[in-house]
This record gives sequence, structure tokens and C-alpha cells, in this order.
Amino acid sequence: MLLVGYGSPHFDAESQQLKYSFANLNAGNAAVAFVFLYMISFGSTCAALPWTYQNEVFPVSARGRGTALSACINWFANFWLGLYMPEALNKAAWKIYFVFGGICIATSFVTYLFYPETAQRSLEELDLLFTPNRRKLVCFDWEACQKGSLLHRDFEGVEVAQQLETALVMGGIQKTV
Repeated sequence: MLLVGYGSPHFDAESQQLKYSFANLNAGNAAVAFVFLYMISFGSTCAALPWTYQNEVFPVSARGRGTALSACINWFANFWLGLYMPEALNKAAWKIYFVFGGICIATSFVTYLFYPETAQRSLEELDLLFTPNRRKLVCFDWEACQKGSLLHRDFEGVEVAQQLETALVMGGIQKTV
């Protein structure tokens, strides 16, 4: 019954009225086109980041907790935006988009400085990028900025990563002393 109630629209003619103007069809068509453009561009780029990138960079021992924490933060942020955005739009109108623009610019800098490239790298190679002796700023770490495998380069810790990768290919990791 609850699902049926949520699935059907309810309008009370005395307390709620639909106040839409259909006089300008071009504006409506442009709005629909921009919504589709947003969904295509965001869905193919940033929408997957909370679900994929964090899963690659956490070590195996912390991957479950890290994924759970990332999902919680993502859902909390979405909840917060859904709760407070209508009020913010009513008070600040179009100026609220400057806040989002500033957040996007700041996030771009944080991504450039702290997030290593993960394309074409195994999980063992990514573990090497997060060892304590590495530089914290990724933009100054040459290996972290490069695309491709680290195993074929002269890189500190490559022997360990090659052993781990060989063990995975052979069917499992065995403890070595």
C-alpha cells in the first residue's frame, strides 16, 4: 500500500497548485537538453568515483571499511544537498552556483596534488604508491603521475610487487619469510 501511495501523484487543489508556464517551449527544450548533457557528462566521469577509486587505493586489509566509509560519506553528502539545497536556492538564488564552482576548482587542485593515477596498475602497484617513504604531494612524485605499470621500471619495491603479482597469477599468495 505504501508503494502504491508513493507511486501515484497526490494533488490537493486548495493547498497546492501547479504553477508552470508552458508559454516558452524553447526554454523547456533547452532545459531538458542540458539535463541530458549533465547526466551523460557526469555519469561517465565523476559519478563512479566514490565507488571505484577508493576501492583501488585502500589496502586489502582496510578495503571493506574504506568502501563502507566512502559510501556513507557519499550518501550523507547527497542527503545534505537534497535537504538544504532548496533553501539555499531560495535565499541565494543564482549566486549559490559560485559556491559550487569554488568547490569544483578546489577539488581539482586537491585531486592534482594528492590522488595518484591508477590506470593500468595492479592493486599491488598501488600499494607501493602509498608506502610511508613516498612523497605526500603526488604532483612531485614522478612514478605516481605516470600512466601504466610500475613493474617494468626501476622503482623501489618493484621486486615485492612482482612477487605478489606472480603469486596471484599462480593461484594465491603464500607467506614468505
